[in-house]
Amino acid sequence: MTPEALQDFALKLAAVADMLDQRSTQAAQSAAQGAQQLQSVAQSLVQQHRQMTEQTLGTIGTQARQSIEQGTAESLEQLRKELRLASESAGQSAKLIADQAQALQKAQKGMLWKAALALVIGAVLAAGGTAFIAWRSLQQFKRADFAEDVLEATRSGAITRCGEALCARVGDAPRKYGRKGEYLLLEP
Repeated sequence: MTPEALQDFALKLAAVADMLDQRSTQAAQSAAQGAQQLQSVAQSLVQQHRQMTEQTLGTIGTQARQSIEQGTAESLEQLRKELRLASESAGQSAKLIADQAQALQKAQKGMLWKAALALVIGAVLAAGGTAFIAWRSLQQFKRADFAEDVLEATRSGAITRCGEALCARVGDAPRKYGRKGEYLLLEP
């Protein structure tokens, strides 16, 4: 190759190198701009991600709060209904117990009167029974006295057997006893 061709080649090479340098510079600038744009886009995406996350969390929080409030409200309403039913049931039970207590009180008063009446009747029966036993005892004492008198009369001979019949010693002037004088007094 000739020196001119070399020179021409070197010039072309220098032009190509200059062009490559320019293109390299442009590529570096483009890459830097692209990097800046990419960084800007990345920051924008990060910012959008944060906003989206905050919005999503806010929405989820709001929805969760609303769901919790709704669930709590439903649970509270159900609890109120159950409490109202329990309260009504307790009121009815209290009324039933009060009615039963009142009926029991009436029954106790009735039983008290019946018991008092039974005691009075028992006392009257006991007094009557005691009076009857006393009367019977008196009658038995009288019979015993009569039996003793008969025994004494038999011992003294005022009453004796005359064959199969009883006979009595009345004396020479018998004395009579009774309203019509139907009895004769025995001599001792």
